[in-house]
Amino acid sequence: MLNDTQQIQIILYTSSLTILGGIIVFVVSQFLDKLMIEPLNQFEKSRGEINYHLLFFANQYLNPGTVEKEELIKSFSRMRELSAKIITDMYAIHGYGLLVLLGMVPDQRDVILATNQMFLFPMNFPEGRPSVVEIQNSLHKISALLHLHEFAKIEAKRKKNLFTFRFRRK
Repeated sequence: MLNDTQQIQIILYTSSLTILGGIIVFVVSQFLDKLMIEPLNQFEKSRGEINYHLLFFANQYLNPGTVEKEELIKSFSRMRELSAKIITDMYAIHGYGLLVLLGMVPDQRDVILATNQMFLFPMNFPEGRPSVVEIQNSLHKISALLHLHEFAKIEAKRKKNLFTFRFRRK
């Protein structure tokens, strides 16, 4: 049998190790939170802002002649700002490669290509009014690279459908 002092020592050791284990778990969780979880949340928020921007301003991009030039310049400027923001958010995530392997985030190369596409979006089109097909395909490329809500891709030289659906009155 253990005497009273040995039992007290065991109780003290057990409680000390429990407290030390709790401190270690807290420190590790805070470390992971600050280095991975918070930057990942910020990255996802930036992706959401880009998705919102592309969807909300799609009418401006697809009908550039109907919008004031200042509004179009503002939305292009905001797109450039978002492209810079998502690239900095991506670099803030430690262990980004691991998250790519787990399928939680898009590949780093895809994010860089999407930001290049976003940054150069207003410059991608020839002088004059850009074609809707080019704009739609550019929006599709950005959303596909960032794994966002996808815009339909339109073929520039699309053959006419043999079958058309029409509503007929009887």
